[in-house]
Amino acid sequence: MTPDRTAGPDDPPTPNAPGAPATSTAPATPAPDATAPDATAHPGADVPGLPPTAPSAPPRRDHTPPRPARRVTMSDVAGHAGVSRTSVSFVLNGRTDTSIPERTRARILAAADELGYRPNAGARALASRRSESFGLISEIVTEPYALDIIRGAQQRAWADNRFLLIAAGSDRGGGGPESPSARTRPAPRSTHRSPRTPHETAPADPGSADAHTADTRTAPADELDAVAVEKLLEQRPGGLLYATASHRIVALPPAAYEVPTVLVHCRDAEGRLPSVLPDEEGGARTATRRLLEAGHRRVALLNLAATMPAAEGRRRGYEQALRAAESHLDPGLVVTAGTTADDGHRAARALLDTASAPTALFCANDRMAMGAYDAARELGLRIPDDLAIIGFDNQELIATGLRPRLTTVALPFHEMGVRGVELLTRLTATTAAPDTADAPAATAGRRPRDAPTDPRTGVRTTDTTVGAGTGRGPHPGTPAPVQLVLDCPLVERGSV
Repeated sequence: MTPDRTAGPDDPPTPNAPGAPATSTAPATPAPDATAPDATAHPGADVPGLPPTAPSAPPRRDHTPPRPARRVTMSDVAGHAGVSRTSVSFVLNGRTDTSIPERTRARILAAADELGYRPNAGARALASRRSESFGLISEIVTEPYALDIIRGAQQRAWADNRFLLIAAGSDRGGGGPESPSARTRPAPRSTHRSPRTPHETAPADPGSADAHTADTRTAPADELDAVAVEKLLEQRPGGLLYATASHRIVALPPAAYEVPTVLVHCRDAEGRLPSVLPDEEGGARTATRRLLEAGHRRVALLNLAATMPAAEGRRRGYEQALRAAESHLDPGLVVTAGTTADDGHRAARALLDTASAPTALFCANDRMAMGAYDAARELGLRIPDDLAIIGFDNQELIATGLRPRLTTVALPFHEMGVRGVELLTRLTATTAAPDTADAPAATAGRRPRDAPTDPRTGVRTTDTTVGAGTGRGPHPGTPAPVQLVLDCPLVERGSV
C-alpha cells in the first residue's frame, strides 16, 4: 500500500475522500509560479528566467556634511566649526580688530564654504539701512548707444566689491546720443498718486515755445522713471546713478533725492545733484582747431538743435577755436541742421553748392557727417583732398564704415560710468557732496601726461571740476554739487 504524502503546491486539487470532512467550495487561491520573480528576493539577487543583474553599488560614503534644507545661518557655521557665533560674525564680516587666531579663522571659513553659507544681504541692509549695492536707472538698457556707460559703471562697481542693480528708465533716446525723438515725444502723464511721484501737469501745446523748450531742454520725470526709482529703493541701495544716452537736463522723481544720487551724461534742472558730463566745448574746440591747423580757413559748423545742451557747448567750442586763431567768424557758416543723416546731407549740400563754399565741415554728430559724405560725393568732391570732415560722438559703426574713415570726437562713455561710481562711492562714504579738496584738479583744457588712456581707442582722458563750492547746493548755504567734466578726445582716422 502506497504511503500517504502531503500534497505539494504543484499537485492538482483532488476531491474529498469518502468519510473525510467537508471542505469549503470556494476556489482556492492559485499558488505562485515558482518561475516568477520573488518579490522578497534581495534586490541584487539573480532571479530564474531573467538575465543576471549587476551587483548593487555599496552605499556612498560622502564625508561632506549634508546641506540643511533651510538657509544656513551663522549659528550653523559656528556649530560646525566648534566656535562661538560671535567669532563667526567677526570673521565673516571681515573684522580684523579681533584676536581670533588664524587657524580658527581658517576653520570658520572652511565651515562656511562646506555648508554653503551666504550672507543675508537683506538683514545687513536692515541693520545698516543701506546695502553694498548701487542702483542704476537708464534708458541705455533699451538703447544700442552709450552702452559703455553701463560697462564702465559695472567694472568700477565690481572692483569695489559692489553689485550694480540696473533698471530701465524712460526711453527718450530713440536712436542715438542726440535723437530727435528724445525732444519731441512727450512724457506719459502719471496717474499714480503717491507723494513720491511727480505732480501731474497738463501737456503744453506742441507748437508753443514752452513745449519746445520743455521737450528739448528738460526731459520731465515720468511714470517709468518713478517706478524704477521706487523698485530700486525697495532693495535699500547705497545710492543711485541716473544715466542718459544723450546730454540733457532732466527732472528726477522726488524719491531719487532720498539717497545719494549721481547723474551721468545729464544735469538736473534744480542744480541739486552732482553730475559727470562730457566736455562738449573742449571737444568742439579740438575738432575746429584740427581743421584750422590743416590749413582750412572756411570751416562750417553743422550743429544740433540750438536748445540742446550738447549743441550749446559744441557751438561755443567752435567759436572759441576760431577766435583763438584770429579767424573770421562767418554766421553764414553756422547751420542748425538737426540730428539725422538726411539733415546732414541737406545742410551740407546747401553749403557746398555755392561760390563761397567751405573747405571743411565740423558736424555736431557722426550721423550728420555721414550725410555730408553723400553730399560731397554727389558734388564730385574728394575727402579729404577737396573737403575735410570731422564728426562728433565716435559712433564706431558709422566712423569706421565710411570711406575714408571718419575723424571724430569721442564721447567718454566708459569713463563717465567709471567716474559716476567713484563719485557715488565718495558720496555714500561721507553722506555729503565732496568738497574741492577731494575733487580732481581743474585742467583748463590741458591734457596732462598722466591722464588715463582708453584701452580701446588709445586716447587719453582728463577731467575738469566745475561748480564745486560755488552757487547753491541742495540746501541753503551749502556749496553747489560737484560736476566732473571729462575730456572728449579726437580720434584721427583719415577724413582731414
